[in-house]
Amino acid sequence: MMFEQIRAVVDEALAQSGASNVAFDVLRTGDEMHGDLAVNAAFGAARQFGAPARQIAAELAEALLQGGRIDTAAVGGAGFVNLRLSDDFLEASAAALQAAPRGRAWPLEGCRIHTMTDLAAGQRQVWSAQAAVQIAAALGAQADHVQPGQARLDLGDLLGTGAPFKDATAQERAALELEMGRAAAALEGADALRLFAARGGGFRPGLAEAALGDRVLAVAQEALDLPEGLCAADRELARQYVLCHRGDKPLAPDRATLRAPDEQNPVFALHYAMASFARTPRSKDGQLAGQASRRLLCGLAEYPRILHLAHELGEPQRLGIFLAGMAREWIALRRVSGGRDEKAIDDALIRAASVVFSDACAILGINPREEIT
Repeated sequence: MMFEQIRAVVDEALAQSGASNVAFDVLRTGDEMHGDLAVNAAFGAARQFGAPARQIAAELAEALLQGGRIDTAAVGGAGFVNLRLSDDFLEASAAALQAAPRGRAWPLEGCRIHTMTDLAAGQRQVWSAQAAVQIAAALGAQADHVQPGQARLDLGDLLGTGAPFKDATAQERAALELEMGRAAAALEGADALRLFAARGGGFRPGLAEAALGDRVLAVAQEALDLPEGLCAADRELARQYVLCHRGDKPLAPDRATLRAPDEQNPVFALHYAMASFARTPRSKDGQLAGQASRRLLCGLAEYPRILHLAHELGEPQRLGIFLAGMAREWIALRRVSGGRDEKAIDDALIRAASVVFSDACAILGINPREEIT
């Protein structure tokens, strides 16, 4: 995959310079001035050598030009190395994305994940846990959704008297102990537990882990209940809307919001993008024309990492947010290319986008629609 290969090239260049165990990021840039990707490895190497970061960056840029994956490597502000990838490497990356990325990266052989939602949780929490099961399965892990048992766990000193528990009523504290007790009961039949809780449901950072031990893999507090009074079709759109929304405030999307034909509506952008793949003119000359095409491909190449993070952190919404972002970039690419009568877009790029979108939507249980308005 693209990012893994670039990281390997950077690691090799750092090793040749004598640097070791340097932490760095490979970031998307996606504009003509800064190229396709940027690497910040010079900062860590500079600390090891006691040399200026820009000096290290210049040496790193020269070393990165070996191997044919990178056309240009230029030192940017403060010591970033900006990379413009070769056309051959971009085309190879597009081809790799077409090869069914699901489950190909980070297989979790032998791992068994159990997910649990609070008994009082709304459909959003249940759906989140089911999505987490599918993500785990896509990565090669065995996964189950377990029902919490009935037990009470004495949290004692773990609750303490500090905020937000010092003003809690006896009833509220009892409810929290019961909530943790149900999780403890579920753990009796599970090797590990991924716990989903309602937003503001009485948790504080680290409480579940402290109460239940290291078999609790994650506590996801991003879940929201859905608004009342929606028909079945709109409730499905509401699930997708919440999943794809980056904001951290409670949402209550109404029917007009869910069906608004606006790319700022993440649900509309997602379904519009998927519906347009098949009707977009294609070029098969093997050339990614324009920076918008290159940026989209570099974004799609992050899919395996996003899938892994969604599993590791117990946050299925990471996949939804990723899809909404890629959908907007696809719409922008079509706009730059001329809309319905656009110049042809590279066939390999369209195929890669189609595979990534189809794969992620299958994991999240999203069925493409031609029309949502």
